[in-house]
Amino acid sequence: MELIAERGRERYERIIIPHADGFAPPYAGACTCLLWDARGHASDGERARLARKLVDSGRAYTVCGGAECEAWHDAVDEALIGPEPESAEPDDLGMMTTWHDGESASEVAAFFVHAAVLPGGAPSHHLVLLIGDDADRREELAAAVRESLRSG
Repeated sequence: MELIAERGRERYERIIIPHADGFAPPYAGACTCLLWDARGHASDGERARLARKLVDSGRAYTVCGGAECEAWHDAVDEALIGPEPESAEPDDLGMMTTWHDGESASEVAAFFVHAAVLPGGAPSHHLVLLIGDDADRREELAAAVRESLRSG
């Protein structure tokens, strides 16, 4: 895990994994997560396993960007409420997910920093999870998070 930026007691950290099955949650408890898929080759099973790990470890807001971001969003929602939700919505469970199809890294990072807010206030941990080690995307996301923090 690598520190990208700090703001007060908040830490923005990055984990890069080569594929979806390589994820191990770094900490438990409420946090926000920007999940960016730079590969776009995850199977439904890989997405489901990673989503289950996110939900079980307490990711309270997951912002999905990059390749197949809607499928990642759906996998996290399914891990939250199951494949056939009766009346529960993720926000009723204290967790939220969004997907940002076709949006740039800077747009998604700005949403992650400024809009992925939890009802109880800002958690101290914010995770940028990059699937696929794309060197350009790695630096672009980190710079976009830092810039979003500076802008307000």
